[in-house]
Amino acid sequence: MTVETMLIAVILVMITAFVTYLITNKINKASFDIYEIKAKAKAKAIEYESNTEIKNSYDKLEKEKENLEKQKQDIQATKAKIEEQKLKYQNDLEQMQRVLEKTSKISMEEAKHIMIEMSKELSKNQIAGIYQKEYQNMKKDIKTKANNLLLNVTSRYSHDFVATNLFDNIDLEDDSIRGKLIGKDGRNIKALQTILGVDIIVDNKLDYITVSCFNLYRREVAIKTIKKLIRYGKINPARIEDTLKSVKEEFDDDIFNDGVNTLHKMGITNMNDEFVYLLGKLKYRTSYGQNALSHTIEVANLSGLIAGQLDGDIQIAKRAGLLHDIGKALTQETGENHVDIGADLAKKHNEPDEVINAIYAHHEYEEPKYVESYAVCIADTLSAGRVGARRETLGTFIKRVEQIEEICNSKSVVQDAFAIDGAREVRVLVKSNLIDDEQSAILSSQLASEIASVVNYPGEIKINVIREHRAVSYAKH
Repeated sequence: MTVETMLIAVILVMITAFVTYLITNKINKASFDIYEIKAKAKAKAIEYESNTEIKNSYDKLEKEKENLEKQKQDIQATKAKIEEQKLKYQNDLEQMQRVLEKTSKISMEEAKHIMIEMSKELSKNQIAGIYQKEYQNMKKDIKTKANNLLLNVTSRYSHDFVATNLFDNIDLEDDSIRGKLIGKDGRNIKALQTILGVDIIVDNKLDYITVSCFNLYRREVAIKTIKKLIRYGKINPARIEDTLKSVKEEFDDDIFNDGVNTLHKMGITNMNDEFVYLLGKLKYRTSYGQNALSHTIEVANLSGLIAGQLDGDIQIAKRAGLLHDIGKALTQETGENHVDIGADLAKKHNEPDEVINAIYAHHEYEEPKYVESYAVCIADTLSAGRVGARRETLGTFIKRVEQIEEICNSKSVVQDAFAIDGAREVRVLVKSNLIDDEQSAILSSQLASEIASVVNYPGEIKINVIREHRAVSYAKH
């Protein structure tokens, strides 16, 4: 082998090795790329799976968060309901406690102490049984004590009720007086009935005349006026009006004195003059035939006795009893409710809260808040409920007459209205300067229709509208 041949062989070997190296290197690089692609693909797969798991975990967390928030809201709502029920239970418990303490006169703390001491020796069932038995015994005992209290009070206070009639008689000394009262063609008797607003019955066979009117004040004024006219000996329409005016002034003084005497007998001082006058005026007011002042005095005395038994203020209770119906002295003039009238007057004159509450409470306008108010309510019921104290038929009649007069007096052209002859006739005096004769006839028809639609009464009622025009002059030197 020549050198040249050996060199060629070496070169071929080297070329072969180099080519083999290149091929091998290319193959290795291709394998690496494949591995790299596979790795990246696997990494992406892992990344996708990871993101999916994270997303699922996030969604799961959000759902759990929502569930937790809903549970929290449900818990808060339940808690609010529990607090509401707890508050209601506490209010009911406190109310029951007040009732029990008031009924038994034992505080809740004392009751707790008793129950704790008893529970040391008795089982729950035994305690329940004993409590029920004691509660029933307590109720029975309280009722017995209440009955005994009322029996004791009513037996200590004895007072005859005054049943009021609707008429009175005036004795006549001779027939000449009867003739003067009647007057020529009955002029005087008609004027007396019209001006005084009463019925006057004159019977030639009797030595007296009868004056009748449901309004005791009006009837008493009429009787005093007629007696005064009889003493004067001269009777005519002008003299009747002048005498009526003077009698009313004198009578107001008498009424005030009646109020003063009532307060003196009751031992009550420091009463406003308006209340003193209205108390006296109650003497001429009735309720279901029961004299209002007599009822008021009876309620005041009973209220004081009851309040004394219950450790209340006797003087305040008597004061409240005297003023509980004070509004009735003004109802015939105003037509308003006597409770509201009385309460407003009591507030106006700064009467104690116990008095104002008693006025409202005795007709259930509000609940009694004080011992003295309870006493007045009980006394009012006792007085009104006494056998024979009230007459429903008379009360219904008076109410009907008052209603008729109120309807007539509500018209602006009416000066005054009087129901007479057992409310079978109403005399309506109108203001002559505001209405003429034709309008008077229309007014009569209107009043008849209104009374027929509003008032319940038997038979018929005559509406007599009277329009009188006077021309007055004076002769002077």
